[in-house]
Amino acid sequence: MPHFRVCACPSVLTPASRLPLALATLAGMAMLSSVAQAEDAVNAAIAPGAAAPVAKPPAVPPATGGKPDWFGLSAVFAAGYDSNVLLEPDSNANATGKDSAALTADLKATFRLYRDQALGRKASLAIDGAYNRYPSAQEGDLGRFGATITGGWRLAGIDPGVAIGVHRYWLDGGSAADAAGIATWVAKTYTKNVAILALAANHLSYEDNAQRDGWMLSAEYRHWFLPTARVVNRRIEAGVRGTDYAAVVARETYLAATPFVGAFWRAGDKLALGTIDYAARAQYEFRAYNAVEHQRIANLTASADAWLCTNASAGAYVAYTKRDSNVDVNDYKRWQLGVRAGMAW
Repeated sequence: MPHFRVCACPSVLTPASRLPLALATLAGMAMLSSVAQAEDAVNAAIAPGAAAPVAKPPAVPPATGGKPDWFGLSAVFAAGYDSNVLLEPDSNANATGKDSAALTADLKATFRLYRDQALGRKASLAIDGAYNRYPSAQEGDLGRFGATITGGWRLAGIDPGVAIGVHRYWLDGGSAADAAGIATWVAKTYTKNVAILALAANHLSYEDNAQRDGWMLSAEYRHWFLPTARVVNRRIEAGVRGTDYAAVVARETYLAATPFVGAFWRAGDKLALGTIDYAARAQYEFRAYNAVEHQRIANLTASADAWLCTNASAGAYVAYTKRDSNVDVNDYKRWQLGVRAGMAW
């Protein structure tokens, strides 16, 4: 299925000087529609504080004062500009050709279900919702609501984990799609490298177009290069993702390969005023449909987020997407840029 770009803006969790297993609360992760979108979950699981080098809104760590440690509530708000609003979610999204202001609200409540620090086992439930508003292209307004259960443990020097999620999407106030899926991963940490293998299976169901219903299988390998031993908040990343989407009809079925590179750099030693997180990523997707279409989708993102205190950040993001197809009507270019703020209670 699609890469649901539910939010044009990224996820920063609590810092860590080592790499313990911590369960993902799936901040900024709309659904398990692809391994790519489970990246925040994987990052959080193997290295809390290691944001994915993509443009998604920062999720600040939950505040602890006056609040039980089994519960967390976070919110991200963004305002910006979209040069070409897409009709999403969709496995082959149509561009509206309209530009618009872009307003986003993303809320998430996290419940710790289980934790055994001695054995490195954890489990959590995240309930999340988001709304993207485009005042000048209201047909692209997108809502989301769902839940994800995440679990993981430490086993013989590796960090395996699993996440199971279900989400419902609304487009322009009407039902658009349902998604249910599972993502699994295993990570191996070395002194100056982290190797990550992730797999995902998801079922997508469209409200008004059952011919696009189907299963998407994804596999991804990522490698983190750490300039400083075991400091994951300053790293270079490279990887490749393979996708097989089997739709009801052949013309909606496709295979894809997506190599990518990225970097994440935290300028500062702790989440406090003066610390800034920089992130950048480039990827290029080769997609071939069973029918006659071939697509090439290039995506570039960059962001910078300044921490105001342990539980709040503010920053800016920019993203550029270009899709080339042998079916000319599916070509498009898109710029997204804006500012955002993240808070937690």
